[in-house]
Order: sequence, then C-alpha cells, then structure tokens
Amino acid sequence: MIHGNNLWQEFQRTFLENVQALGPDQLAHWRTARGRTRVYRDNVLPRVAEGLRLELPRGYGRGFLTVDCTFKVREGADRGSPQVFIEYENRAQSAMVEVEKLCYLRAPLKILITFCRWPDKDLRKKWVDCVAGSWKWLPEFSGIVYGFVIADIMCERQGGRKRLCFHFFGVSADGVLMGNERTEFIGDL
Repeated sequence: MIHGNNLWQEFQRTFLENVQALGPDQLAHWRTARGRTRVYRDNVLPRVAEGLRLELPRGYGRGFLTVDCTFKVREGADRGSPQVFIEYENRAQSAMVEVEKLCYLRAPLKILITFCRWPDKDLRKKWVDCVAGSWKWLPEFSGIVYGFVIADIMCERQGGRKRLCFHFFGVSADGVLMGNERTEFIGDL
C-alpha cells in the first residue's frame, strides 16, 4: 500500500500538470457546473490516474459504488485495491455528503474536489471536524490523507480579469491539518 502523504504530493503535482495543460476552450468549461464535471471526468482525472500509474475501474464516469472516481493498483499482489477515492461536488456548500462518504471508505488517499470562493473558514472547519469526528468511531490507519482541492475564480479589482486557481490542503485521518494550504493560479478565463 502507498502511504497517503506521498500519494497526496504526487496527486497535487500530477493534477496541476494536467490542469495547466488544458487549452483555453477546456478552461472555459469552469464557468458552469456541468462543464467542470465534464473536464474532471473526461480530461483531468483519467490523466492523473495514468500519471500515478493507477487505473480507473470499468464503468468510470457513472460512479463506482456511487463514488465519483476510484484509482486502483494496476498490477501486482495488490492489483485492484483502491488507492484513491475522489468525490467532486460543484457546490462546496453542499459537499458535506461527499466528505462523509469519503470517511466511510478505506484507501490511502481520499479527495474532495469542489468549487467556491476561497478561503471559507466555516467550510474548512466543517470538513475537518467531519474527518476528525469519523475517526473517533471508525479509526483509520495513521498514514491516510484526506485531500481537499478547491477551484476558485478570482477577480482582480483592476480590469475585472478573471483567473482560475486551485487551493489545496490536506488533513490526517484524525483531523489534523497537514502543512500549509497551497494556491496555484492556472490562467485567465
């Protein structure tokens, strides 16, 4: 099994590489909920799985056990075992169901991808409290990481230019924030 923290670092690197490689037409999809979902499902996440040397299960795109995305070990003794579960929700304010679902699942890395104006300390607290609370009644291996990826469209005050950016932060299975939050600007919309 891969340690969740190593997988989280690789996921961030590979995710950013693939988002930064998108063309202007694909970046324009971030303006709508359906467009974002389509870009994650059809472009970004399959390439991230490939970059992590993991595979997507048969039926990907329809959800796997009602999970939006699962990366599994491609070969060897652990072939088929889940390594990453990903839930994406276009409205961060309604993503609590997805966070709870991730708490029930077992894999080294569990990720929520969502969209909102960031920072939102109340949302972050709710999500972290959910992880910490679930750990009390459903303990997990200490190496497990919950990764949070928040897409945001930031408007510059002068000129009204809109820029797509992503915020990343990780939480241990017992609800402790891991390192500093990271923000990466992708490009103009």
